[in-house]
Amino acid sequence: MKKNLLLLLIAMGICSTTIAQVSQETAKTLAVTKQNELLSNIKKLVGPEKSKSKVKWGEAKKDNQFLIAETFKMGKRINISPECNKCNISTVHKIIKKKKNFDVKSIDWVPIDNNCKVEPYQKKNDKGKVTEKGYNVVFKVRQFHSVIDGPYYIDKKGDKKTVKSDARYDLTMTWKVADKKKPEAVLMSIKSTPVSNENELKANANKTVNAVISKWYEENVPPYFANKVNGDVLLTPQPESTPKVSVRIANLQKEVTVNDNLPSVRVYVDPSKYMSPDSSYVNNAKAVYTFNPIAFKVRFTDEDYAKAEIVSVEFDDGILARPHTVDANKANTAKAMEMAKQSKDRIVSAFENYTQNPSKENADQFMSLFTKNAKVGVAVITKNGEVKNEPERSVSDYVKRLKGASVKIEQVWEPKNIDVTNDPWSADVDFLQNVVRDSYCDHTKKSMHLVKDANGEFKIEKITVVENPTPCEQ
Repeated sequence: MKKNLLLLLIAMGICSTTIAQVSQETAKTLAVTKQNELLSNIKKLVGPEKSKSKVKWGEAKKDNQFLIAETFKMGKRINISPECNKCNISTVHKIIKKKKNFDVKSIDWVPIDNNCKVEPYQKKNDKGKVTEKGYNVVFKVRQFHSVIDGPYYIDKKGDKKTVKSDARYDLTMTWKVADKKKPEAVLMSIKSTPVSNENELKANANKTVNAVISKWYEENVPPYFANKVNGDVLLTPQPESTPKVSVRIANLQKEVTVNDNLPSVRVYVDPSKYMSPDSSYVNNAKAVYTFNPIAFKVRFTDEDYAKAEIVSVEFDDGILARPHTVDANKANTAKAMEMAKQSKDRIVSAFENYTQNPSKENADQFMSLFTKNAKVGVAVITKNGEVKNEPERSVSDYVKRLKGASVKIEQVWEPKNIDVTNDPWSADVDFLQNVVRDSYCDHTKKSMHLVKDANGEFKIEKITVVENPTPCEQ
């Protein structure tokens, strides 16, 4: 019997320290037995077994429930039993017994470190006389349960939604053992604290930060920049639509600073003050300021990372591109064409150097050809012969992907779509790429979009797939 009790204590992960007094040991032993019995019966009641089970909740029956009626969906605690508002254990227990639409895939518990405490207590009357004494035995466990089709909640539109989610709670369960001739353990309380899934919260945070920054662009471009254009008159409406925001945060923090993947802003102003009557200008001559973002500070205002506010916004001073004369435009176009051809040659060389020898030096040289937030489109032929367009990759991910492959630029077309009327200058270069890896081989026509950087060189801002890959001839 003693051996079985010892094994039970170890299995439950209960206190490893030895309590000297017999009454403490008795209290702990009774509570351990009852705790094990309670968890076992709950598992039978709501778990896949679905067997009948009597659960004695003791004084805890009025506590906030921790079973099925609340769970997590994308990090947010929701009530999935509409008839149960602020459910306690007793009411949820009745719902589970009454209904058959509850379906729990699994339910289990694990002890939390230092999960057991045995504390003496006393009750005194008004005169200070001790009327009862004994021990409180406190367990801390983490509950896991997976809920699948069955439980449901009502969304904001009033529609019924079934839930598929995993929930985690930290439970503090307190048992009272009074010092009586025949002591017994009575459950006094169950306090539950939800433990959110970090991945879900991070997904919330990314969605929220994109939403609040996008809203800022929608509402503040161009008004925010009106006093940053040296007294120029803003054109209304602006020729371009609101820039697309696509940012990601690295860590869950209540306040984050975002400085990557933020779109620049172009603000168009009346070009007439920059145009001389003695000069000839290109058609639709423009005067435009380009403002590059430095950082957005965002503060999350709730525990679910579903609400946030903009704390501060910082842009650079902006660069003005003045209206282009016909002569200047011809000269700039010729210069841009030469720059694009030089970039084309560097790019062909860097591709081949890196794939032949993927050293750090060659990798750095390859990555130096791209802008900070450049994206690369990738398409492959699957084993069943279908073309799969994969999500755009960052340059660092793309470089890792190239390692171990043989890449050759088989053909490069002349630069096209050269634009020197806007700042920065831009151009497109199409090329045919051959990739060989193990038993895989394809040819893909792609296009690189080049933009002029602060040093006056063309860098790759984006590579897109122009034509689907075709397999190499056998």
